[in-house]
Amino acid sequence: MVKKVLIGLLMVSVASVWGAQDPERPKHYNTLRKKIDVPTVRTYKGPESKSVVVSEDFESGEFPPNGWVQYRTGCMEGPGWQLTDSESHSGSYSVYHDDDNVSNDNEDWLVTPAITIPSGAMGAYISFYTMTEYAPWATNYRGIWVSAGSPDPADGDYAELIDLSDSSWYSWSQVTFDLSQFAGQTIYIAFRYVGDFDDEWYIDDVEIESGTPATPDVLVVDDEPYGFGQFFAYYLYNNGYTFDYFDVPDSGRGPSLNEMQGYKAVIWTTGGEYWSNNVVVDEYVDTIQAYIDNGGHFWFSSQDYLYWISENIPSWLPINDYVYDAYTNGDYDVSGVTGSSIGEGLSFSVSQNYAYNYIDALTPSLGAQAEFATGGSAVAVSYNGSKGGKVFFNAFVFANIVPEEMMDSLLVRVMNYFGISPHPEFYNAGIEWARAEDVWEDAAVNIDARVDNLSPQG
Repeated sequence: MVKKVLIGLLMVSVASVWGAQDPERPKHYNTLRKKIDVPTVRTYKGPESKSVVVSEDFESGEFPPNGWVQYRTGCMEGPGWQLTDSESHSGSYSVYHDDDNVSNDNEDWLVTPAITIPSGAMGAYISFYTMTEYAPWATNYRGIWVSAGSPDPADGDYAELIDLSDSSWYSWSQVTFDLSQFAGQTIYIAFRYVGDFDDEWYIDDVEIESGTPATPDVLVVDDEPYGFGQFFAYYLYNNGYTFDYFDVPDSGRGPSLNEMQGYKAVIWTTGGEYWSNNVVVDEYVDTIQAYIDNGGHFWFSSQDYLYWISENIPSWLPINDYVYDAYTNGDYDVSGVTGSSIGEGLSFSVSQNYAYNYIDALTPSLGAQAEFATGGSAVAVSYNGSKGGKVFFNAFVFANIVPEEMMDSLLVRVMNYFGISPHPEFYNAGIEWARAEDVWEDAAVNIDARVDNLSPQG
């Protein structure tokens, strides 16, 4: 069926936002950037622990494939789920449900063979490639259902795992869902489609795996209302590092010590301007100190923090004193300090892309290392704690670094300093993500991925 529709690109407007400021100082924020969308992979399986329980690429040319069954509980007009060679992620075939124009709703279930999730398995996942047409605006219902009893929906044993009705993929994209709750059980998984002349849903390369999960290496704590932490999330993903994302405004709190201790490193950012009623870092000074004392590695990225708390610098911040806060009406150059662990040989400009520049010049404390400087003053510092923890602090806006490749370079340098390696095997090499310049421009942007908050409210 052909639908004639006008599909409008999602346009994300850039709205002017002003941060709270000292009456004698210019407003800090020029604009509110569009938030980028990158995936937070919440659990990882090392290759040595991965066990493939089901793998189906539909290349046998038979439908349904061996062991699979289609159940039809709605209108019987139309073919329901079917094999197609018109679209595929790999090989020649995929399965799909057409937008059949029938007299009443189709309700069709494409059901996997029986799947036994090993008892004691700490991680189990279903992943598949999917694509849609005319979604979500024409969607009635699409979802994944699980039965730990009968494979036949008429017996009433199915429960919804995830409702995908609001999702759309206009090119092949891989999605993954957790099945860990079914460890020790034999289950059936159904792709359930409901509709009458609604959307089209394509499925290919279905895999069900079990394994032992490992905690991601890095926790990104976004402690400000404008989404600056997503820059760190983007560049961590761009370089293959494993991470979780903690959105403080969405959570209504910061991470606990117990939550932080599960990560090798924590990146905590207050973005382009510290303002006490916008952030919670002041309430977590002791928690951060305990994390570092327990061997954690802590990257604190905060322009303006020293300006506001210069009389009460926390002990975990390796600063002897705050020198000055100077507004710069334009870009400024930052250079790595010779002999430094992170900065040596690295130089870049800091623009006013997303926040006005206020240089928080500082003097490192005894035993700390100045890493970057501008105008003869240090603006970033590192410190190796006596108990194994490490700290890196930059007093400029990470998101304002240009050229943008230097964000990659700085992030990799800091991760190397922390002793953290990338894990490209955890990422789908077939997905090409837009680089930052494609995301930040004031243009139509639609990336089929997302950042999940690690600890939402409620």
